[in-house]
Amino acid sequence: MRIRCKDADIILSKNEQAYQTIIKNMKRDSHLYISTFNFNMPDEFDELLIKKIEYVNDLKVIFNVYHFDGNVDKKTNQLLTKSLKKNPFVQFFYDNSNHSKIVSNGKLMYIGSSNVTLNAKNNFEAGVIIDDIEAIKQVEYEVFDLAYLRCTSIFTEPVFPIIIPFLMISQECDKAFNYMEYLIDCFKSSSLISEDDLPGEGSIIIQYIDKYRLMLNDARENMLKFAAKETDEFFIIEELFHEIMTNLNELSDSHLGSHFLSHFNFIEDYRNANEEYKDLYWKINTFSFETVLLKERIYLSKVRSTLAKLYHLRIKWIELIGIKKHAVFMNSSIPVTYWLEEPSMSKAYWEFFVS
Repeated sequence: MRIRCKDADIILSKNEQAYQTIIKNMKRDSHLYISTFNFNMPDEFDELLIKKIEYVNDLKVIFNVYHFDGNVDKKTNQLLTKSLKKNPFVQFFYDNSNHSKIVSNGKLMYIGSSNVTLNAKNNFEAGVIIDDIEAIKQVEYEVFDLAYLRCTSIFTEPVFPIIIPFLMISQECDKAFNYMEYLIDCFKSSSLISEDDLPGEGSIIIQYIDKYRLMLNDARENMLKFAAKETDEFFIIEELFHEIMTNLNELSDSHLGSHFLSHFNFIEDYRNANEEYKDLYWKINTFSFETVLLKERIYLSKVRSTLAKLYHLRIKWIELIGIKKHAVFMNSSIPVTYWLEEPSMSKAYWEFFVS
């Protein structure tokens, strides 16, 4: 039963999967994020996802298993082996505190009582489906975008270990852009800002990108040698690497915030101007805000494009080469956050799959 209310649909279900609308309504720009206690995707949905995998770049599953009897490793391995045999494209994260049930495709999100399991349809389940994009983005960011930080990542191929450092770079760029938007909002409301309020020149992000390029070049050489022995279509992987490296070179040649800082050079003139001209300086420099933000947004879009290509590289690697083993990253002794400044730390994980 589906009950429409002001901001969501209430879903009361039995003899059907409560979240099926989310999967069946995936479009070309969709992703699929799942958080569940146990995980056993119904075959019909796995088959549908595999058919759509060419344009569903990002499949994430956060799962848990009953672990109070001490058989965590055995149960986790059984779940992974069974699930990856049916659908090798899923990126898994294990969280022994997870009890949430969320299914999202970026446009619609189910939050309720139903696990994503074959037998869940036999239960009476209750939940809501929301279509508020901003709310969906916030939940996805907290639960799924940061999953690599708070959960145990399960690596099944060499690409996701090289995605993680760039994912952190992308999130740093998002933070910088959001701060620029915030400063412009302050400026529009006539709040006084000074040079001390302005962001840095973006050199730290360029340093991250340059280190990432070195790591990726090393990974590319090793992965292409391996791919050439595994598939006649390794040129697809080679072309994707070329596209990604081209993007990185372009990102390294400029930096996020350059147009913003150049625009705000007038602050010093404003401070030194005679009082009768201050309002003139202030007013004239509000006219170009949208243009400035648009220029910065172009840089941000290149970052996101690069990340999307990395996710697609993962999909094509699995499609062409498959998966043969998995590795567990325990985010404890050396936290994955170190990979932002030293992406070479990911080498032990991507090398594991191509050695």
